[in-house]
Amino acid sequence: MARAHSDLEIQLDISLAGCHCGGQIEQVGRALVYHHNVPYAVVRLQCRECGVTAEREYDISSYVDMGDTTQGPLNPTDEPSELLDIVQYGHLARFYLEFVQNGITDLQRDQAEGVLGLATVSVEEAIKHLRGGMFPPPEAAFTPDRQMLLQANPDAFNRENLDLFKEGILQFANKLPAVYDILEQLTGDHQKDLQILDAMAARHKDDPILHPQIGRIAKSLVIDEDLKQEKH
Repeated sequence: MARAHSDLEIQLDISLAGCHCGGQIEQVGRALVYHHNVPYAVVRLQCRECGVTAEREYDISSYVDMGDTTQGPLNPTDEPSELLDIVQYGHLARFYLEFVQNGITDLQRDQAEGVLGLATVSVEEAIKHLRGGMFPPPEAAFTPDRQMLLQANPDAFNRENLDLFKEGILQFANKLPAVYDILEQLTGDHQKDLQILDAMAARHKDDPILHPQIGRIAKSLVIDEDLKQEKH
C-alpha cells in the first residue's frame, strides 16, 4: 500500500492517473478506514469521459492528524514520494512553469505565484528521489517506460540539472513583479498593446527572462485577436 504524505500529493497522483479510454479521472468520494489501527483513505474515482469508476487506497498514517493538507505542505519529510516518481515530478515542474509562462495574461499575480510555488516544490520532490546522490537510481522511476527514459537520458534528471531547473523557476518568480508591471500598461487596444510590447522588448532585450516573456505575451495577444476575428 503506497504511503501518502498529504492530501495534495493524493490529488496530484489522481490527476496523473488517466483512464484506459484516455479520459481524465476525478475524485467523487472518499472514506477513512482503519486496518490494524493504520488509517487509510479510500478514494472513489470516476472518469469524466466514459463514467467508469474505481477505488484507490492510500496509507495516510504520516499526516492523518495534520488536518486539511489539500493546499500543502506537499511532503514535509525528507523521504521521496511513494506515489509520484522522479520523472513525474520533473514533468509536473515543467508543466507548471510553462502554464504560467504561456498563460500569464489570464492569471492574477497570486495565482501565478501559487503555481510557480508548485513548480518549485515539484523539483524539490524530484531531487528527493536522488537519495543524496548525483544521478537517479533505478528505483527513482516506478514504471518500466520511465525507467527506460532515465537510462536513455542519464543527465536529464541528475542533481546538477535539477538544481539549475529550480534556480530558473525561482529567477522567473523573482521577475513576476516586472512582468505584471508590463501587463498593467496594456490598454486593451490590440495595435497599441503590440507597440507597447515592442518597446518593452527593445528595453529588455538583454534580459534572459523578461525578453522572451514579453514575446510570449505578444503571441498570446495575437492569438486572442485572431480568435476574435474568426468569431466575426
